[in-house]
Amino acid sequence: MGYEVGDKLAVVRDLRRGQATIITIERITPSGRLYCSRDYVLNPDLSIRGLSSSSWGTTRSAEPITKEIRESLYRAHVLRTIAAVDWSKLPVSTIDTILKQIEAGEKTQCD
Repeated sequence: MGYEVGDKLAVVRDLRRGQATIITIERITPSGRLYCSRDYVLNPDLSIRGLSSSSWGTTRSAEPITKEIRESLYRAHVLRTIAAVDWSKLPVSTIDTILKQIEAGEKTQCD
């Protein structure tokens, strides 16, 4: 697959938890090596340069950003935002509305 400067890729650690880093291709060498933001250097096959094969548990490659990756990152952002809410400052009516939305969503998923 041909990549261009400015293209974005994802280095995914755990997609279920929204753990991925979005990187941007900043320079491409004639041999196809990709120099990216956040000091990532990738081989033409998108494997991360410099990782030893014994780096157990380490993400070894980048990948194109898919709809699934975008949704996972957005979901993780929303959950972090919700976790940071000071619920004691919200009116009960707002909390009740949120609860009804959650229950409606759970009911839809069970049907």
